[in-house]
Amino acid sequence: MSLPIYRPIIWLTISMIVGIIAGEACPGYSRWVLAPAVAVGVALVVSLKRKVPALLLPLLFFSGIGYLSIQPWVEPRFPDHHIRHFVDSKACKITGTILDKPVYDRNRTRFVMEVVSIVQDGSPVPACGRLRVTVSKGPVSLSKGDKVSFFGRLRSIRNFNNPGGFDYERYMAFQRIWARSYAAVEKLSIQSRGKASTRMAVFDDRRTRISEMIDGLGTEAPGSSQSVKAVSRALLIGDRKGISTALREKFNRAGVGHLLAISGLHIGIVATVTFTIFRWIVAWLSPVLWAGWTRRTAAILTFVPVLAYGFLAGMSPSTQRAVIMVSIFLLTLLFDRDQDLINTICVAGMLILVINPPALFSISFQLSFAAVLVIVSGMSLMRPILQKTKGVKATLITKGVAFMAVTLFATVGTAPLVMAYFNQVSLIGIVVNIIAIPLVGFLAVPLGLLAVFIQVFSTGAASACLQLSHWVLEKAILVIDFFSGLPAAALETITPSLVEISLFYLMLLGVFSWLSARHREKQSNLSVGMRRGFAYGMILFAVFGGVLDAGYWIHQRFLHKDLRIMIFDVGQGSAALLELPGGRNLLIDGGGFADNAVFDTGKYIIAPYLLRNKIKTIHTLFLSHPNSDHLNGLIYIAEHFNVEQAITNNESSPTMGYQLFVEALKKYGIDAPGYRALERITTVAGTKIEILYPPEDFLEKTLQEKWRNKNNNSLVVKVSYGQHAFLFPGDIMAKGEKALVAAAGKNLKSTVLVSPHHGSGSSSTPLLIEQVNPETVVVSCGWMNRFKFPDRAVLQRYEAIGAKVLRTDINGAVQIRTDGQEMSIRTAISKH
Repeated sequence: MSLPIYRPIIWLTISMIVGIIAGEACPGYSRWVLAPAVAVGVALVVSLKRKVPALLLPLLFFSGIGYLSIQPWVEPRFPDHHIRHFVDSKACKITGTILDKPVYDRNRTRFVMEVVSIVQDGSPVPACGRLRVTVSKGPVSLSKGDKVSFFGRLRSIRNFNNPGGFDYERYMAFQRIWARSYAAVEKLSIQSRGKASTRMAVFDDRRTRISEMIDGLGTEAPGSSQSVKAVSRALLIGDRKGISTALREKFNRAGVGHLLAISGLHIGIVATVTFTIFRWIVAWLSPVLWAGWTRRTAAILTFVPVLAYGFLAGMSPSTQRAVIMVSIFLLTLLFDRDQDLINTICVAGMLILVINPPALFSISFQLSFAAVLVIVSGMSLMRPILQKTKGVKATLITKGVAFMAVTLFATVGTAPLVMAYFNQVSLIGIVVNIIAIPLVGFLAVPLGLLAVFIQVFSTGAASACLQLSHWVLEKAILVIDFFSGLPAAALETITPSLVEISLFYLMLLGVFSWLSARHREKQSNLSVGMRRGFAYGMILFAVFGGVLDAGYWIHQRFLHKDLRIMIFDVGQGSAALLELPGGRNLLIDGGGFADNAVFDTGKYIIAPYLLRNKIKTIHTLFLSHPNSDHLNGLIYIAEHFNVEQAITNNESSPTMGYQLFVEALKKYGIDAPGYRALERITTVAGTKIEILYPPEDFLEKTLQEKWRNKNNNSLVVKVSYGQHAFLFPGDIMAKGEKALVAAAGKNLKSTVLVSPHHGSGSSSTPLLIEQVNPETVVVSCGWMNRFKFPDRAVLQRYEAIGAKVLRTDINGAVQIRTDGQEMSIRTAISKH
């Protein structure tokens, strides 16, 4: 490994990446960047023409280009007739053309369309912009290129606004999707059938034919299960939409999730086979043979199938990287030049970012390049050892060691990113890769690719190859299924911060540099000394930074003296985390949708926040009542975190969510005391926790008092610390509030009130508000929810007593901190 200074493309690529990151973080300054970028570009041209050294000018120029390139996605300018100007208004008739293959899943069909017109109040209006559409109630026979119309509302794409949460708005903007809509199947009509008017239509058609060939294998054929077919589509045409969450999780736990992405393995197979065939063919052409152009001609011809397969596979970031790297290798054959792998990787990365700057923020781009860079760097250190072996037996052993080393380097290189995005690290990845890669990479994929290429000539032969490929895939999936089911297959982890990820890679770079210096001891002392100095400096900095980081988190988790409350934005629901002084954690409700298959607030909102803050233990989990918007998010937490105790009112519910919750409590041995046996007042680390309601015998009273429904039976929890108190009343309604006031009286006085029942007009009676007399009220509700919460009359009651009202649908998550005397409140959205 030579020093990066001898590889200028590295610094240019880094400069462009820095520019893209700056452009995404601080958009809107294009005018301020454009003029300096042009000036630097002119100065750079002049310097090159006069052959004057210009070390900084290229770096500044590429940073400016990077900043400007990302602006169309982060600071777009919409024309007057763009759909963004029609969102969150009344329903209208929407017409457009489907841009991608519709996906059917869980009784819903989803697709992206380019809108061409909107009809509001009987007047058609030309429109443009990409729209994500969800059609409910069963599958719909739709295809890419169909022109459809439906009646619905254009809705803005919104985040669940929680600190550090997933930026769904940015994710969709990077796909140039600016709105969403829902359509009932009976309100959708197909205006015309057709193919998408795109230059890639030929590849879309081939992709469809291959998918139909895969689906066409009968149930009696080997490897005919839906899982095998879904994996086959992913491996051959890059279509991973059919892979279930459960199957994807098995691949990830086994450490072979990378097999589902078309990458260098697939492109390398295509390039190697076609290059060999073309070289054999052109060797029969005397003029080419005499001119010594056999390899060059074969390299030129190989470009065609490599690019064709890349487009056929959908050109994902990993596919793009592989195609570019193989293309550069073919160019080295064409021009008879040596190849530098690090330079090749950087060129591939830069070309991808030039074509699609948002690719930098995609998981596949980051994982793909991290793995390849570490593999190339690590194997370059092992090359002197591997090249010393002689003899057949030693060579075979060396090949085996090299194969395991590649797997190890890939695992190490992607570990912090896998932890950041998936919160788990496979402990058996090396073993499973040794078995799965030969089965999938050397048998199933080549057979599948052979089927793809001969389908044009013989459907029968293609089907036979595909069946054999599926038989191999079936065996590979059985192996993966077995290993992923082992208790110690994977380790669930916390989420490393950007600082921690950076320190890890700095440490890795330092170790590689130190090993590289050891291999070059025969060089000048200055060269070796500089390398060792850089290596020691990086290692020491990484270690020192790691110690400081560990100290910071130990203090944040276990040594803080304040009470911290996070009221999450979970849409139409309620969830709050309380971090008590000294590190104990309480979770009051978990939010939730009616069906967790649609969206799991526990998995996608609460758990990511906990793991980012290094929290793996919930000491007490409270369920106010068993309605889905409070319950369903707790199921994932109970299943994946160390929950010591669960407190509920013991009222049951016939829903699947409640059944899964109870099963999780039993399966994981979570203490769930009976409601009558609960201590009504406990004090932990100076924090007083009171259960004020319902009465112990409320279930018996429910038989006579019909108003005691699930909402009115909600647990009411009061948490006090020093001079401040916080009241969490669940979904109690007017009669429940009356009973609560009668039972608790003046003890209801609190600094902060979480509005009962999401601000419903049936709650927050003057009687309760007078007793609580809060300074701040937090309304946990969904944006433009169908219940129209919070009720205007309720808001007026809060305003009448001078309380400050914060709403999760407008302000996002609410963070409260108090040392018992002073109290601070922050919201995820600071400006409205």
